Amino acid sequence: MRAVQHHVDKVLRVVHLTPPLADTDANTALIHRSWRRCSVEHSLDPALRPDVRIETSTKLKECLQRNEEHLHVARAGMEQLYKHVSASGYVLLLTDASGVTIDYIGNDTWDTLLRRAGLALGADWNEIHAGTNGIGT
Repeated sequence: MRAVQHHVDKVLRVVHLTPPLADTDANTALIHRSWRRCSVEHSLDPALRPDVRIETSTKLKECLQRNEEHLHVARAGMEQLYKHVSASGYVLLLTDASGVTIDYIGNDTWDTLLRRAGLALGADWNEIHAGTNGIGT
């Protein structure tokens, strides 16, 4: 819990810092800009975990159709990669440009738990809903 509060405090310091830190590297600056957008533009509270958002079947179908050409090729690569990482408990997600999961390979045994965490087909990882993350930021 202490680590979580430390992180929240750090995010809030960065969000309210004017002007932004000039001596940060490009990756850190990218994350800091995302923290600011999430707080100021999207009204997300860094102390709260955003609800997982799963797109409707209609919206998911639209996303799949828009990316149909790429899905076939990407799936072959995902299957090869999954052979190497599955024993470690990893799941693989492929998202479209807006952060919606359009393909998923994982362990069916953990499906319910993973879905609650947003690791499922149709999960929307866009920063607007999910906050700063490595998928939709």
